[in-house]
Amino acid sequence: MLEAELFGFERGAFTDARQARTGLIEAAHTGTLFLDEIGLLPDALQAKLLTVLESREVRPLGATRTRSVDVLIVAATNSDLREAVRERRFREDLYHRLAVLVFSLPPLRERGEDVLELAEAFLARAGADHAVSPKKLGSDARSAILGYAWPGNVRELANLMDRITLLTERAVIAATDLELPVAPVATDPGQNPPLKTSVDSFTRARVEEALNAAHGNVSAAADRLGVPRSTLRYQLERLGLAPDGDGRSKRRRPIPLRSLAERILAPAGMIEGERKQVTVLFADFQGSMDRLAGGDPEATRKLFDPILGRMIETVRRRGGTVNQVRNDGLMALFGAPLAQEDHAVRACYAALSLHEAVGHDADDLRRTLGADVQIRVGLHSGDVVLRAIDGEVRLDYGAVPQTTHVAAQMEQEARPGTSLMTAETLRLAEGFVEVVPAGPADVYELRAPGAVRSRLAAAVRRGLTQFVGRDAETVQIRGAMDRVHDGRGQVVALVGEPGVGKSRLTWEVARSARAQGWLVLETGSVSASKAPPYLPLADLLRGYFEIEQRGEPERIREKVGEMLLALDTGLHSLSAPLLAILDVSVDDADWQQLDAQDRRRRMLDGARQLILAASRRTPVMVVVDDLQWIDSETQAFLDLLVESLPGARVLLLVNYRPEGEHAWSSKTYYMQVRVDALPAESAGKLLEVLLGDDSGLTPLKQLLVKRGNPFFLEETVRTLVETKTLAGERGRYRLTQPVQAIQVPATVQAMLAARIDRLAQDDKRLLQTASVVGKDVPVSLLQAIADLPDEALRPGLDRLQAAEFLYETGLYPDLEYSFKHALTHEVTYGGLLQERRREVHARIVNAIETLHRNRLGEQIERLAHHALRGELREKAVHYLRQAGLKATARSALPDARAWFEQALGVLEALPESQSTLEQAFDIRLELRSVLHQLGEPRRGLERLREAETFAERLNDDRRRGRVCAVMTPARPR
Repeated sequence: MLEAELFGFERGAFTDARQARTGLIEAAHTGTLFLDEIGLLPDALQAKLLTVLESREVRPLGATRTRSVDVLIVAATNSDLREAVRERRFREDLYHRLAVLVFSLPPLRERGEDVLELAEAFLARAGADHAVSPKKLGSDARSAILGYAWPGNVRELANLMDRITLLTERAVIAATDLELPVAPVATDPGQNPPLKTSVDSFTRARVEEALNAAHGNVSAAADRLGVPRSTLRYQLERLGLAPDGDGRSKRRRPIPLRSLAERILAPAGMIEGERKQVTVLFADFQGSMDRLAGGDPEATRKLFDPILGRMIETVRRRGGTVNQVRNDGLMALFGAPLAQEDHAVRACYAALSLHEAVGHDADDLRRTLGADVQIRVGLHSGDVVLRAIDGEVRLDYGAVPQTTHVAAQMEQEARPGTSLMTAETLRLAEGFVEVVPAGPADVYELRAPGAVRSRLAAAVRRGLTQFVGRDAETVQIRGAMDRVHDGRGQVVALVGEPGVGKSRLTWEVARSARAQGWLVLETGSVSASKAPPYLPLADLLRGYFEIEQRGEPERIREKVGEMLLALDTGLHSLSAPLLAILDVSVDDADWQQLDAQDRRRRMLDGARQLILAASRRTPVMVVVDDLQWIDSETQAFLDLLVESLPGARVLLLVNYRPEGEHAWSSKTYYMQVRVDALPAESAGKLLEVLLGDDSGLTPLKQLLVKRGNPFFLEETVRTLVETKTLAGERGRYRLTQPVQAIQVPATVQAMLAARIDRLAQDDKRLLQTASVVGKDVPVSLLQAIADLPDEALRPGLDRLQAAEFLYETGLYPDLEYSFKHALTHEVTYGGLLQERRREVHARIVNAIETLHRNRLGEQIERLAHHALRGELREKAVHYLRQAGLKATARSALPDARAWFEQALGVLEALPESQSTLEQAFDIRLELRSVLHQLGEPRRGLERLREAETFAERLNDDRRRGRVCAVMTPARPR
């Protein structure tokens, strides 16, 4: 039976093998398998296990073919395996294969005050599991725990805490409640201090020595210790040290670090409401347990409690949280209260393990009850809300009931012995599990673990680590550059999933082009809903004319005129349209007399002519980052430029996500370059740069090198550093503990959410507030809304920059930070509850109105965005309309239509009044003009007729006259 458990079996392999079963080794593929009491493994199975470890293949009982497996083994035993090897009771080759890293765990009686910390953690966990009020250990109980020898070690302690939680009513546990025999302590705790205490004492002494030698200078002390300054600051804070006035180290009262239990069971007032992406698992038995046990509750509990206990342990082993235990099953959450990047995968594996856990007792129960006992499982992934309720130390996941309701529905529809999941869960776990359609649309039956393949298609640029790989892609781009040198313009599109390295590859190509004497003009875009029209194109022109974002208008006019004349004397006429793109007023009577369509045409054509004229002197590379978010006017310019590329020395290099769209793919001078994950050789080079060459890192590198995604590799290393698995600094790390598994995140968003959850609460809140401001965060605006003094805000920003969530992008005229990548911004913002978002957006509007009260016109689009998100409806209508008028004046007609239509949508939610009716009329009339210029006269006529209706309701003759003034030519002939 042990052989079948480990290696699995095929149907018919032995008596009662009615269906095939996956063994534990195969089920743990790409994960970790824990083998307890390895010293008791029979000789035959030792040989078979060794074969699996050496060949990385497993063959189930009765199978004719082997199956590839990649498993990390953690083994435990209470016997001396080296002695067993000498006595030939354990294979020497298997011992050496397993004993890569060996740890000797002392018995609980020799761990000093660690026993108290463990007791408090077990007590908190038992309270949460049984939904009872938190309990504390009294001083006499703590003394009794310290004085007991604990022959049963940790298991005995955990069981005791579980029992007193259920049987003791008072909140403070006394020594008499424990019923521990009084016995002399086996060893003196003072002679055997906990390992953590010894390490901290050594660290404190070294830090104090370095700080004193550096006369209190933190940077110099960090250099002496060979650690980054941020690491030293963390240790100073953790150990309660600080330099005093004369540069000597002094001790201060340290801030106690909260344990995981304390973080989960925090007081209600300290729990921020936030959204969490989770997978919900429901599992129940086939039919009522009471009915199966003949209606006797006591008999029911006796039969099924051990099974429920194994189910709970199975969920916990997979990293889940048991949220509710019912008479006939349980509900569990994966991904909460702390985020997990692979919550859906964990939930699926837990579901498979639950079936196996119940199957262990199936034969005994069948003999006892005369009926088969099976479970059915339902899985669904979605959002829940994390918050405190009723002032109690509880977590409420019911604020988004749809997620739990759908999971419960999946459970009800599942047949006994099966698991059903929704498409949402499959989307996150695809490739990790094997499924088949289950009849209803978007419902799938979970069959077995799947063969994992790399699905990490989201990553962000990680600073300027060494550029590796991309040889094939670079060769293709260089070929296009050679053709441009010969006067044949090219379009090169780098296409790939978020974070596979498109931006880094683009940056490297641009740098190489500059070194070869190319003129490189770069721009990019964020979400078009937040960016005003022409902004990326304006940034492109600012790069060419070398002008600042907020340069003086007169100086900009001079610079544009001078550089145009220097480029070509015939380009003087381009001055007015280019200045219009730069949002600089144009003092040209002929320009002012042009209608909107002519101005727009000349603006786009002027930018095109500038690029072509520059290319006659030197090859030009136009770089556009994140094309999928480009605004309509910059897209129109790019379309115009592409048509002019044949015969020009211009290379248009763009990158975008697969959802990006354009109309260039049919061009003979267009080339798409697919950017995929790094091959194994390149990934190995990147890991060498990130980790270093310490020989102890080899197993970790072997685990990581197969993944290939640069963002995944960098984020994994960062996570291992943050969790103290790696120590040192970039390029010189060492392992401090064995790495049991490298978890492949379900999505990049989930991975980032897990990183964000590891921030200190104040830093996390600051990052969330910054995310509401936008991807680019002016410090003056953040200061106005963050409710933090400067002495607290700046250190918080420094820590977020050190953690590489933000980076400093501008110093003049205002200090500004930006999110490291749009994905980080999106995930942070998405974790906020709607109520918090609305509040901060509203505060941003008020702050902008105060900070920029004399230049609100420059902030119209930002004001419109935040007023709309902040549900300041009256202000939103005003600013949306102003944004529409501004876009109309700049001939950005599609954007103008979007602004106006959003304003009308907000108006519908406002109570009817004289003012709202007047605005409804005015905006429709303005929108009608835009629609007419866009070539949509019928829709324009609809808006005009709506405006006429509002004029009648207002009984306003002036507005009736305005309708009549445009009605006659507007009617279709």
